[in-house]
Amino acid sequence: SDRIQKNGARWFSDLAEVLDFFNSGEAKKALRENTEKLFTDILLLTADENDAVLRETVIPYIVQCGYRIKTVNPDKNDPDLKEELLSAYFVIVHAVRNAGWLINASDQIKTLRKQAFIIKSNLNFQIPGFAEPLPDFSNAASSALSLESLKQHISDSMHDAKIHAKIIRKACQWHKNGQNENDLLIGMDRREAEQWLIEKGESHGPLSPADLQCTYICESRECAEEGRTDIFFCYDPEDNAAAVEIYNKLTRKGFTTWTPFSDKDNVKESDLRKSIESNCHFLFFGSEINKA
Repeated sequence: SDRIQKNGARWFSDLAEVLDFFNSGEAKKALRENTEKLFTDILLLTADENDAVLRETVIPYIVQCGYRIKTVNPDKNDPDLKEELLSAYFVIVHAVRNAGWLINASDQIKTLRKQAFIIKSNLNFQIPGFAEPLPDFSNAASSALSLESLKQHISDSMHDAKIHAKIIRKACQWHKNGQNENDLLIGMDRREAEQWLIEKGESHGPLSPADLQCTYICESRECAEEGRTDIFFCYDPEDNAAAVEIYNKLTRKGFTTWTPFSDKDNVKESDLRKSIESNCHFLFFGSEINKA
């Protein structure tokens, strides 16, 4: 009995340490850093990488403001423009002449609902879906004013841009994989997406939900409601008190959890098999008493 109490106390102490870590700023920081690695703040599309305006004015200012910027030449090496757009929060297009890549970029930005800005030079072509063109950068005062305005807009919209980028990237991956259920949103990601859809669903224009995002979020919710939970939690009924404590901690974190012994007399083998096949994560709990 003393050994069981000692081992049980150590187990719950280890569990407490794990939960404390996931509640700590360190865990949130690590998760945020891993997510940030997938994205860049600003994607600069230009076929003239040596342009003086970009090299001497735009890029240095953006870097000075603390934003990460990636330059891509759509005319060189045939880059996957859609993948580049999916990996950016904002887009700046530098266009000095009409080009095929410009039409392609316009169409994809509009479809993905990305927030894009354009720097035009000697170009009369109007690109649908883009924000108002930045003022003429040949004038120093105008240049400073327009860049400051750009910085303010990015700062104000960064939170929405990050949520939008994360969801559209996952939605495109889900669609690319043939709408595989394993790519659907679960846990806190799903709840964040659902809340975002409620808040932004009726809006229009850049950073509003694209059709694919809406379908993806709804499919994730529907799948969860049909029995596909985030965690399959299996435990012996004799450990019910300890299991309930763990279950409550999981649900407070936003995870949907299926427990086969919540109503053990009515659990059918077919239901049990279906739940095991449809869950993404498994948690098995056994006390020292049952191990002995």
